[in-house]
Amino acid sequence: GVIQGYVTTAEIKTSTAETWVENGQAFAIMPSGEYGFYPRIKMSDTSYSYSATILAGVVDDYYRGGMLTLAGFEDYQTMVSIYASDPGKTIYVMQRYVTASGRDWWVFLLVDKGTGDIVRAYSAADHPAYGNGDDFNKIQHPFAGYDSKTQDIVLVDNATTTELRGLVTEQKSLLTLVHDDYRVGDTEQKYVPLHSGKLIKSTGKSVPVMVDRLPAYIKVRKLVRLTSAEKQARQTRIEAAMRKSIESRAKRLSKAKSLESLSAEVDSLKSELERIKNQLSKKSKK
Repeated sequence: GVIQGYVTTAEIKTSTAETWVENGQAFAIMPSGEYGFYPRIKMSDTSYSYSATILAGVVDDYYRGGMLTLAGFEDYQTMVSIYASDPGKTIYVMQRYVTASGRDWWVFLLVDKGTGDIVRAYSAADHPAYGNGDDFNKIQHPFAGYDSKTQDIVLVDNATTTELRGLVTEQKSLLTLVHDDYRVGDTEQKYVPLHSGKLIKSTGKSVPVMVDRLPAYIKVRKLVRLTSAEKQARQTRIEAAMRKSIESRAKRLSKAKSLESLSAEVDSLKSELERIKNQLSKKSKK
């Protein structure tokens, strides 16, 4: 038991939640609520392509007071904003948190409809709503900003998740394995209710609160290991996207340079007009 207010690590049950985003920004909802430790982050390489903060706006949002702002939310949520600026760049967040669960594991994936590539992912022993208000209808998945026109949400089936957890090492987390070696299968699976993570007391016993059904737009799928050819095809897509990104940046820089030149011309014209104005003023005084 707990003596004199001290708690040992053996008396605390913890688990980890993990998420990542590739080539984009994500507002990552973590399941820890008030019981999460400080998150850790890692990146897919050492380029200057990443950022992470508790909350940040995106490029298309309002720019006020020297900061990007965004639409808010009126209830407390455990969230971290992560950003990877280029194709093929991935930033990961992992957080250890106190939990009473661990009965089932949730792996959500956000999939690009056009390419089939996984662009965001979530892995935890608890549903993302648990610890964030516990409203499973309000928070149905962990992907804030989900676009149903261009993206699909997939829940990895329990058998695949169990298999993946057996492959986890210190160097390769579950989501690193998914990112590097797997794609989403084509066949939809039947959803088997999973434990949300929440426990309630009933007749002196702890009863798990199950998520009995999923919204129709969330599909259950198996994961399939990528072949060498599929990995090469993905790499080719990334390289093509990177070239396009570089070309786009070059155009923006060129435009910015042109605007700078135009601004200099405007300043020169203003100076000339001011000189003429002063001359006219002197003549009128004479």
